[in-house]
Amino acid sequence: AGILFTADPVTANRKVLSIDAGFGLGEALVSGRVNPDTYKVRDGTIVDKRIATKTVALYAVAEGGTLVRELAPAQQTAQVLADAQILALARLGRTIETHFGCPQDIEWCLADDTLSIVQSRPITTLYPIPGAQEDVDDARSDAEPHVYISVAHQQMMTDAMKPLGISVWQLTAARPMFAGGGRLFVDVAPDLASPARRNILVNVLGKSDPLIRDALMTVLAREGFLPPAPAEQPGASPANRTPGPAPASFETLADYDPSIVGELI
Repeated sequence: AGILFTADPVTANRKVLSIDAGFGLGEALVSGRVNPDTYKVRDGTIVDKRIATKTVALYAVAEGGTLVRELAPAQQTAQVLADAQILALARLGRTIETHFGCPQDIEWCLADDTLSIVQSRPITTLYPIPGAQEDVDDARSDAEPHVYISVAHQQMMTDAMKPLGISVWQLTAARPMFAGGGRLFVDVAPDLASPARRNILVNVLGKSDPLIRDALMTVLAREGFLPPAPAEQPGASPANRTPGPAPASFETLADYDPSIVGELI
């Protein structure tokens, strides 16, 4: 028995499923009595397996209650689920996720080679994807890499913004801003992919926040993560080579019904 997360709970990667598995009842795993095996699945392929040493397991007793039993030495280091069972469970998890429309925290069990689902509930610890509804199809179908930087945190504005403030920033900003969790973000993946802009971005942000610099350096170290460098525009300064939409003019804003402001406040 064990737990299946349809999004990696450690990295928040929506494209990676994480499976924890142990012998016996899942209660021992949930309560922390045993260290489970952990399997990672992406796009129908097992990308990581960590086989834990499992010294005991919890079993049901026919008369009622449970009993902790010590596992045989050979079973302690054995893989709990076969590869085919891991992939079957991953497919079942994606089906459940699609049904509910958001990443799921699923408890499962295996008996007589039959997988059964005990319960499923949304994962509550995932931060919303900036610029996208929390829709699993949107989250997984976007093949482009994104690196989002919080605009407000650069300005020491750590509280969530109100909808009206978010709208004003998005209408007037010189480059696209994406909302998520009541905050605004800019996607700097194209800047990191460009050798001309990469050092400027890392150095400027690194001076204001060394932790952001460390995070960006970690992203840069990921082989194959960043897209190919975009074509640079001759004569353009690095700061202006990826312009966003032009800020909305006052003439455009004047076309809106003034009563909208009252409704937003």
